[in-house]
Amino acid sequence: VKVNDGIESIWVTMDAGDSWKNATGNILDGVERARPSGLLIIDFVKSQNHSSSSNQDSVSALLVGTTSGAYVSWTDKLGLWTRIGSCDQLPLIMVKGLSYEHFSDTLVAATMGRGVYVMRKAKAILLQMRPDLLEKGFKTGSSERYFASKIA
Repeated sequence: VKVNDGIESIWVTMDAGDSWKNATGNILDGVERARPSGLLIIDFVKSQNHSSSSNQDSVSALLVGTTSGAYVSWTDKLGLWTRIGSCDQLPLIMVKGLSYEHFSDTLVAATMGRGVYVMRKAKAILLQMRPDLLEKGFKTGSSERYFASKIA
């Protein structure tokens, strides 16, 4: 790579690469460079015992690290990004890596120079950001507040 000054974008495929969708949306609003990295997808499934007029049985959260923290968008609202947590919970710092461990429902954000931040009960917290999905019967559990601890 000779230069790295092109237009930043985020692309996602849900069919093993047969087709791609531009998911950049509003993530570049208000920043000179977002430097998206650490892309991660977390799947959500509708509760078996919930009846709804919606025929949507699954949705995925698309998470990405940027120069100003971690952001989430959803596969049913691709490109509409929301920052995860407040500045007290996850500073405006470059997040270079994201990891999700589904058995413990833990999201980990690796930052540049500020350590590693841990969000326990991550699915419940992410679903709180989308009340419409809760109403449609998507699964959640009890909740803690955003990034609950930091490993320096």
